[in-house]
Amino acid sequence: MLTTSALAETAALVGDPACALDENLALQINLEATRTVASVCRGLGIRRLVFASTCSVYGAHDEVLNEKSDLNPVSVYARSKIASEDVLLQLSDDTFAVSVLRFATLFGLSPRPRFDLVTNVLTAMAVREKRITIMGGDQWRPFLHVADAAEAIVRTLETPAPAVQGRILNVGSDSANHRIADVGAMVVAAIPGVTVEEKAGDGDRRNYRVSFRSFRERVGFIPQRTVAEGIHELRDALLDGRIGDFRDPQYSNYQTLTEEEVIKVLRRDDSWERFVRGEPILA
Repeated sequence: MLTTSALAETAALVGDPACALDENLALQINLEATRTVASVCRGLGIRRLVFASTCSVYGAHDEVLNEKSDLNPVSVYARSKIASEDVLLQLSDDTFAVSVLRFATLFGLSPRPRFDLVTNVLTAMAVREKRITIMGGDQWRPFLHVADAAEAIVRTLETPAPAVQGRILNVGSDSANHRIADVGAMVVAAIPGVTVEEKAGDGDRRNYRVSFRSFRERVGFIPQRTVAEGIHELRDALLDGRIGDFRDPQYSNYQTLTEEEVIKVLRRDDSWERFVRGEPILA
């Protein structure tokens, strides 16, 4: 049973393009705010903290990776997560148990689905435009349904602290390591009549397959939702009107920051400095 003595820290500026808009802001939000949240939690007597990190920290590798593999970040986002992991693990002890979850690439239907994720956007393009573009295609990625990611957090917090304290754990399913081209093929199988256009890579050098054995053994949870199932649920939501214009900025972290000029508000907002000084940030 979860109590108020446990916390999952998932707030961040998420995604490579969104973080690349302003590196200093990304580090301020993703690293410094994380450090402050953790310090406040310790001061309030919170005993368990689960931190949402990413398998993007592995960057580009040809072998199957585990938590002890070398890191090779190729983005500001990944670097900010590595730095946050280091800070949090230094704070972890018997009174403040930190667990770091490195999530695979997310997909699937959610209250606010993201269409800046590869599986989701390929599905939306197939339904709406009857054409998908595969950039490169040979790159490997591990995939994880967003609902399984949420359940993984809960299951980690329910696991006795000694099993996960001070641990970095990859979260996903070994069977859900797929090439981007394979995801495209699953989209075509679910949505007949789609034209596939293949292009050379667009500069995204990430390529990694990941082992999830440690999480499976320590937490006892294996994600159940497959990429194919996620494609089908997104297809149905697009067809029955639950999702309108998938290109609307609300469905993209990057577009939200640029087209809605939210990033300008974040740059102008001095709430962070006032919070650090201990001043009230609410009117």
